[in-house]
Amino acid sequence: MLRILEHMVQDKFKLYFTTEGKKGTGIRFLVKKEFAVYVQQFQHFEGRIGFIDFYTKKKKIRIIQAYINVQDKEKPQVKRLYKQIEHWTNQCLNSFVKDIIIMGDFNTKWNEYEFLDISHWRHDIFNYFKKHFIKESTLVFCDDISDMYTYIPNNPNHSHNKIDYIWCNIDLMLSAIDSKPRDVQPVIKTDHRMITLDLFMDDIVINKNNTQKCQPSSKTIYCYDEMQKTDGEWNWDKFNKDIIEYLDNPNIKLTTNKIRGINSHKQLNQLWNLFRKAIIHSAKCNIKQKKMKVKQNCHPLYDSDLKRDLNMLKGMLNKIHGTKLDFNDRSIENRQKIIAHITALYRRSDGNKSNTLSDFISITKRHNIIISNHFLHNKTFQYKDILQDTIIILESKYINATYEYKKNIMNTFIQERNQNYKTDKKKMIKSVLEQPHTSLSIDKVYKNDNNKDTFYTEENEVKEQTNLHFQMIVSAINCEKDLSQHPKWQDQYQSKHDVQHTIYSDLMK
Repeated sequence: MLRILEHMVQDKFKLYFTTEGKKGTGIRFLVKKEFAVYVQQFQHFEGRIGFIDFYTKKKKIRIIQAYINVQDKEKPQVKRLYKQIEHWTNQCLNSFVKDIIIMGDFNTKWNEYEFLDISHWRHDIFNYFKKHFIKESTLVFCDDISDMYTYIPNNPNHSHNKIDYIWCNIDLMLSAIDSKPRDVQPVIKTDHRMITLDLFMDDIVINKNNTQKCQPSSKTIYCYDEMQKTDGEWNWDKFNKDIIEYLDNPNIKLTTNKIRGINSHKQLNQLWNLFRKAIIHSAKCNIKQKKMKVKQNCHPLYDSDLKRDLNMLKGMLNKIHGTKLDFNDRSIENRQKIIAHITALYRRSDGNKSNTLSDFISITKRHNIIISNHFLHNKTFQYKDILQDTIIILESKYINATYEYKKNIMNTFIQERNQNYKTDKKKMIKSVLEQPHTSLSIDKVYKNDNNKDTFYTEENEVKEQTNLHFQMIVSAINCEKDLSQHPKWQDQYQSKHDVQHTIYSDLMK
């Protein structure tokens, strides 16, 4: 009898697993306690496969775990397991909002499938993944997988092979950093290696310590090049005068006693913020400004006319359900109700007036769907059916567009990832994934040297002190390099017997 258990492991992890009387069965999920709050449900099937739904504010991920005994005598069960995996995966793909990870021991040799091109029923699940653009993670990050293995047989006559996998849909793969097999012996006693998939956590879970503010729709540009020194409406004299007047306030003005009374960084920052406030206030009043719209990033698929039109049609259908119109009632009174609903005016977000009928006809024309302008009078009671058929047509177009988009972006992603992964990892992260990066701007430095406090604000001094700090930072170690392992370096650092006399010719120009 199968039992579902949920256990706490050393107060740090939550364990979801199935147990069966039969030896060699059961799957497990070990989730860190702080992430276990995102687990919505846990399901299993025949003690061989199971999944957890992991929902955060940023992502909805279904993680499927598999342990499949692929033998000819187990073919009926394996077929059932494959079918169930496909069913769980299709639920995610059809939702357009859920990502999918399928991982585990499939006991199917990758070399036979990829390199020998042997057609066999045990490869049906791999063919399904390939058809739906679900990628095996190590393929993306490793140039050559011909020698990659995850199974280490005890019998020396048996060959190593790859039978463990992590599969992901394309959207989630774009949040991946790395994936590779790792040796876990002797820490864990096993004849398998472990495959890991590293993801950008900021793409999955909201980092409360690094929350991103919503970008404003416009930004202010200060026109410094249009400023005059003394004359005109916008001049530097007014700017400086306002700052001086603000800082002459007795509560703000610096005195010798105030400077001597600074005993902490907090007090120093409070005074600095007052000066900063004076400068910003004067700039807003005395420097010419103009507003510029911030360009919003548009997704070629999710922000397309096709997606907007599809959402609008679904909204029309929801309104019909909300008003509870009866399209089977053929009475004149009910017909008038339907017409009144479809032709009722409303105001769009741009301020113009429209109605459901004109919006519907515009959408059908935009997508080359033939609808008569007079169909409302001839086929009033068929309006709901026509609307549903139109939604099906646009959904088919959207699915095809999604297929092409993901196909193209995955091909580009793999190509660029393989080019940059070994040569320039930083460029790989920036140019391919386009992840937002946190930057640090240092505009002032407070230094205590031999009990002498110094406050630096000049740009060159700030830069010099910052560089000095990071050169002497704790745990920074200057290790001796073994140049014998690097012939190019050895040649570079070798003493030169001849020096071109022209190398300094441009130095004093």
